[in-house]
Amino acid sequence: MIKIFILEDDDNRIRQFRKNFTNAELTITKNSKDAIKILRKQLPYDYLFLDHDLGDKRMTRSDENTGYEVAQWLSKNALKKPKLGLYIHSLNTPGAKNMRGVLGYGSLVPFVWQKVIRF
Repeated sequence: MIKIFILEDDDNRIRQFRKNFTNAELTITKNSKDAIKILRKQLPYDYLFLDHDLGDKRMTRSDENTGYEVAQWLSKNALKKPKLGLYIHSLNTPGAKNMRGVLGYGSLVPFVWQKVIRF
């Protein structure tokens, strides 16, 4: 079974992830500190979906409770790089680009949910 890790704080988007990825094992967290704790303990996931803005913040770069903090951690822990893909799904374009810049990989997919291909 595909293992997917999701960093997302919006309940509507979380519902959409669950609706669209019914054939995958999902791990979902709403903040960067918990994300890093989970990623540190687990084997690499198949896919990571990372949001930038968390907790009603809109920033372009921050070390405190944003996806950028998780991206920084991942950049220093290459063994936790996802096996199949990383998606930065933030609507905050500058923040998402900063995350990709620190990681050096990943796809920028700022989307509003409709329907995605199921795994």
